[in-house]
Amino acid sequence: MRISRQEIENVSRVYRIEPPAESRRAERLARVDQPAGDQVTISRQARLVQELRQRIEAEPDVRADKVAELRAAIQQGKYRVDSRDIADKMLGRILADRLK
Repeated sequence: MRISRQEIENVSRVYRIEPPAESRRAERLARVDQPAGDQVTISRQARLVQELRQRIEAEPDVRADKVAELRAAIQQGKYRVDSRDIADKMLGRILADRLK
């Protein structure tokens, strides 16, 4: 058995129940087409956040200078990593992930 939207709305009217969310959404969308004269004002802080986000997105994902420096150190055999530092960072990351 299929129940149409119209049947649901008829039952809703009889029992004075709110119409389904889809019907309310359709009504709102129909109203959007009519000019309402609404205005949007973006706060100074929101503009700053937007500007900062744009600056961050403009930055490269990879720091080429750092990569070149590390690559040269590895090739020359000068790159050394302390195992304690690695363990500390791994544990720190695990703890940070659990706190989220």
